[in-house]
Amino acid sequence: MENSTLLVLITIFIGITTCAMFIQGLAIFGMYKRFKQLSTRMEAVADDTRQKIQVLTESVRQALDSTQSIVEKARKTSENLLAVSETVKFRMADLDRLTEESAVKVRRQVYRFEQILDKSASRLDQTLDIWYNQVISPAMEIGAVVKGCKVGLNFFLSGRRRSRKFRPNSTPDEELFI
Repeated sequence: MENSTLLVLITIFIGITTCAMFIQGLAIFGMYKRFKQLSTRMEAVADDTRQKIQVLTESVRQALDSTQSIVEKARKTSENLLAVSETVKFRMADLDRLTEESAVKVRRQVYRFEQILDKSASRLDQTLDIWYNQVISPAMEIGAVVKGCKVGLNFFLSGRRRSRKFRPNSTPDEELFI
């Protein structure tokens, strides 16, 4: 195989590998963007929930200050608000745990994807070796044999033409017996 052909093949396969790496990068970037959006949404929900709880807490405090007669009812409302804030706190802890678990799962998937790419690259190398050893090399050898036969046949036929010039009375059948 000529160096230029080998260089072309290497260039093609480097291009394929580059495309695969580019696709992997796009996939990882897409996952990054998606998790960033999810994180932004979760933060917005958390901020909104915190603001609503703060507004509710302020309302309760104003009600307690303005009316002494409904202190008992306000106390119960405050206890309810505390329960809600505890629930929100636990939900936020669950949300944090979910985010951490999702990040771990994404890392695992990225690791698996890298393993698949590595395995694919090694299989491609094996396939190329097999292709070269079992297809390209024999084809080149056959081509060389055909070219040698062609040159020999041309040499043989050019020698016969010269000998015919010297024997004008000979027929093709006579030449076969010589």
